[in-house]
Amino acid sequence: MTSDGAQPDLAGGTQPDGEQHLAAWRAAYALEQWYFLARGYGDQVTPFALEQDGRGFICVFTTPQAASDFGVASGLDEAEAGRLLAIPPGDATEYLLEFVADGVHAVALDPGTQDEAVLLAALPHVRQLVQDQD
Repeated sequence: MTSDGAQPDLAGGTQPDGEQHLAAWRAAYALEQWYFLARGYGDQVTPFALEQDGRGFICVFTTPQAASDFGVASGLDEAEAGRLLAIPPGDATEYLLEFVADGVHAVALDPGTQDEAVLLAALPHVRQLVQDQD
């Protein structure tokens, strides 16, 4: 917890309260697609991931532009930053869970702008929570 009572999140930002956090994920689940920077080629494509404190997290973006901008800011060239995966949120939740076994710890929503993170294993619960509130 920071001095102002905010919770630090995995992506490096702070979380002032749970309602703001939940609102960001509610908006994300209302989208038709989530976007991921694509790494690899052919059938070996995986979403772009980063590491913080020895724990991996996958970057999830709400727009193609946010994904590309983050990719360039992270050192990818424009062509690499333009290679995206677009997956509906429900399918993305199931897809992302496959990476828990690989040691991925969390997902970060729009890192660098929203910086909302959630433990990967908790993502299905977040999905259910936002669906129950709709």
